[in-house]
Amino acid sequence: MRRQHAFTLIELLVVVAIIALLIAILLPALSKARETAKLVVCGTQQREISNAVNVYAAANKGHYPPSIQGWDAGSNNWWTLPNRINYHPKPYGGSVIGLDDGWLAKRLVKYIPDVRIYFCPLSPDLPIDAQEIYVTGMSNILNASYFMYWGYDGYMTQLPNYFRGPQKVSDARGNQLLTCDQLSWNEPGGTTFWNSAHPFVEAGPVVSSNVAGSMDTEWRSTDPTETVPAELVMNGSYVDGHVEQYRAANDTEWYHPGYEGSHISKHYIPASR
Repeated sequence: MRRQHAFTLIELLVVVAIIALLIAILLPALSKARETAKLVVCGTQQREISNAVNVYAAANKGHYPPSIQGWDAGSNNWWTLPNRINYHPKPYGGSVIGLDDGWLAKRLVKYIPDVRIYFCPLSPDLPIDAQEIYVTGMSNILNASYFMYWGYDGYMTQLPNYFRGPQKVSDARGNQLLTCDQLSWNEPGGTTFWNSAHPFVEAGPVVSSNVAGSMDTEWRSTDPTETVPAELVMNGSYVDGHVEQYRAANDTEWYHPGYEGSHISKHYIPASR
């Protein structure tokens, strides 16, 4: 009778070691591939937002939706970071009501019915009940992963909060920037940190679901050096719907730095009215 050959313990250990080595080699590549795929989806979502506001404009005599990124402060509007989906909407804003009632879905829910379009797949989880809050406007502040520039006319704040976007605010054919990934730095309470839609070294996920306060999802660091996270690759979408990638470290500029008592107005984007 012919004897069957069985693997020895050493042979099995060698096979296990080879498999473990292959996994160690392939996992970073697979992780990078997943991140790259999510970056592409991020750009696709920004294109969807740009297309939606263009369809809105086509139905409204060429006018983009009014910006909600601030509130009426008399002669000058008080502009905020331009990633608000809800910003002090009625009736949740109390004595402060955001521009155009502070509720983005009031104009765009017909064109963007799913709130997930506003949240980059590289960001942490969505805030609780984000879809219902988007549709009903029932929160104080709901923040997107993207800056939305249509009708945006400046930045004014009591603290030196900064945010960044691509230097290329229009292309050779005059197509202007409509959206880009969130990247900002500020110092509330004296604590310096970077906020980003995309993960970066020494950043942790932050998901806030405070309906009465601010609801957002982002990556946040406590880097006191005030340097841009150099490894970040971001997306920006333009009026004609095309999307471009740019590096946060070498292809960005400060947008509208605001200081107490100042109002800097730079109107990059076509007016809403």
